[in-house]
Amino acid sequence: MRGGTGEAAKGKESWRRGESRTVAFVDILGFSEEVKKLSRRRAGFPRMVTALLGGSAVAVPSGDENDVLSILESQEGDKYEVGLEFAFFSDCTYVSARSVAGGTDKVLSVVLGYARYLLMRGFFVRGGIARGLASHRGGLVVGPAVLDAYSMEQKAAVFPRIVIEDTIARELLAIADEPNATATIRRGEDGLYFVDVLSTLGLRDDGEAVLRRAGKLIVERLEKRRSLDIDAKWRWLAAQYNRAVKLVVSKRKMVLPTIERPDVVELPDGP
Repeated sequence: MRGGTGEAAKGKESWRRGESRTVAFVDILGFSEEVKKLSRRRAGFPRMVTALLGGSAVAVPSGDENDVLSILESQEGDKYEVGLEFAFFSDCTYVSARSVAGGTDKVLSVVLGYARYLLMRGFFVRGGIARGLASHRGGLVVGPAVLDAYSMEQKAAVFPRIVIEDTIARELLAIADEPNATATIRRGEDGLYFVDVLSTLGLRDDGEAVLRRAGKLIVERLEKRRSLDIDAKWRWLAAQYNRAVKLVVSKRKMVLPTIERPDVVELPDGP
């Protein structure tokens, strides 16, 4: 006899049919280059895996989570009723949740936590967030929304940012009581909405440490002269960092340096 009965069978059939989900695709910038370098000296590979997924191989602030899987798993639970799922492969991650109340917020929360975790270990991210038909169970994630999120990262994000579909962004910005709406979501000069990772993380309790780490990493990349297209990405991120610093300093009693360089433009303070 094929199939099953009861609630288990219903759940299995529902998964096969797919459902409306908010899907985030996140790529770790520069990780593939690190893997290639480490492949030349095998002994260094475990250190990279430890630094990326957990352990104490790199210096991070006290109280920082040591295991990215535990960070993601801590976001799960029946109380959210959003069907949160995530999948890792190589230097990429998918995070998704049902398109119900709280689902998109949960995806954003996980993505921001993951971005912070990687930033403190020396990596920035780029990605896309889309909504639509998808099936996601563990490591298997398929559907039009999955392809859309991937395409957004590949073709639209361009800079180290996580772009968001217009409809999702407008819904989030329309929520009057959303405490971090204007900080979390920003519209770029190209008209695309994206997650303002630096401003949002900067306004949290450990924001000063996060922004100092980000500023140091950005300056290091700016000083490594490469092709113009790569330099443009870090100049863009430096400008975003400066705007985040000004926002955070205006709201909290902090002293944070901006990146003062002639190749970094000054952005307006508005959303």
